[in-house]
Amino acid sequence: MQFMQISSSPALAPFAKFQYIIREIAKSLELDPDKVTNNMDEAAIQAELMKGFQQAQPEQGAPAGANPVDPTGAGGGNIGTGQAPLPQEQGFSGNAEGQGAPEQAQGDGQQPPAMGTVQ
Repeated sequence: MQFMQISSSPALAPFAKFQYIIREIAKSLELDPDKVTNNMDEAAIQAELMKGFQQAQPEQGAPAGANPVDPTGAGGGNIGTGQAPLPQEQGFSGNAEGQGAPEQAQGDGQQPPAMGTVQ
């Protein structure tokens, strides 16, 4: 398997006999190589079929109506990219309507302000 990975490099691929390697891998897995591998004619047919499948599949991009520069990751296939809005910026989910200046951060040992009565 390591040899297959190394020899799959475009610079080294012309020097490897992949048909032989694949047959030997099948033998090592106790499989009949004649049943699980294609000869050159069958391989050519299989390659043409695969090329047809690749051409038939449409290229997938952003969904219709999605904004690809949306930093929230809600659409356009850009999850995890961009920069999320900061507090007090448009699009920040923690902003409340009519909210004034941001609250001062609490220091160590300070109690949070009272929220109201509990019933």
